[in-house]
Amino acid sequence: MESLFERLQARHVVLNVEGSSYNACLRGFLNELEARGVLNEAQHKALQAALQSREAMGGTGIGRGVVLPHAYVEELHEPLLLFGRLRHPAQHAAPDNAPVDLVFLLCGPLAAERTHLTTLARLVRLLHDGQLLDELRQAPSDSAAMAALHAVEQRHA
Repeated sequence: MESLFERLQARHVVLNVEGSSYNACLRGFLNELEARGVLNEAQHKALQAALQSREAMGGTGIGRGVVLPHAYVEELHEPLLLFGRLRHPAQHAAPDNAPVDLVFLLCGPLAAERTHLTTLARLVRLLHDGQLLDELRQAPSDSAAMAALHAVEQRHA
């Protein structure tokens, strides 16, 4: 089975995302991904609109400070899994009502929506690992966060 984080690159990890609300943080996350060349302007705009529509249907918080927004747009040509850590936890709909600070953004072309269900399920399973959540919250760098993500797959292989 392919590693969930196999294609994750340092530029896909954004620590200390700023914003006064969850939506502002999500915009800041997308802005930084565009600045890093992960998204172009058209992809950024399409993804932002799709994420707003998705969130209007219901929150994507899964509890313990983790949110899993996901959206699919024709402007994206490959599936992406991106990670962001918010500088300050933000209120967002979650089963435990805890503020969110860890964002895993799953996105891709329209055709990827069906295959991403298994990816979402695998990701949710790994995010129940308390050690991973602690390591992500304490990671001093993008590479440390990436190392924590790869290590959790090894622990649960």
